[in-house]
Amino acid sequence: MTSKATFIFLTGLLVPLLACAQTVQDTLTKRESDASRYLVGPQADGARYMAMASPDYLLIDPTGAIYTAEQSLATFKTCKFDSYHIKNINVRSLSPESAIAVMQVSLDGTCAGQKVPPNYVMVDAWVKRSSKWFIQLHTETVVVSQN
Repeated sequence: MTSKATFIFLTGLLVPLLACAQTVQDTLTKRESDASRYLVGPQADGARYMAMASPDYLLIDPTGAIYTAEQSLATFKTCKFDSYHIKNINVRSLSPESAIAVMQVSLDGTCAGQKVPPNYVMVDAWVKRSSKWFIQLHTETVVVSQN
């Protein structure tokens, strides 16, 4: 195979893969943005957020506690967020049906009447089922100020 033919062949393989990766990046960035909106303000809707979760969803909070979808929804009901801002989101496709989103999140709010830390690194593992993306695992790490 000539080098020109090899280039054309490899380009034919890589371009669709890169386009697919960009589609996953765009799709999951939007899904993350939608999820954050469901958690903020007087119209917050934890059930709507949890509708984005897979049936086997797990949440690992900053203390290391592990919650199922049902437990997470009960916890969300005790939280009130005035703001929730996603920064520096990075999406990595692991397979055609799975990806992770890593992001910095700043928020202002309370859970169970206690003020929550303002800065986190959060990771969501997403799975694609019947052509729709669902959060399967959500982790939260508090960012401690380096002052």
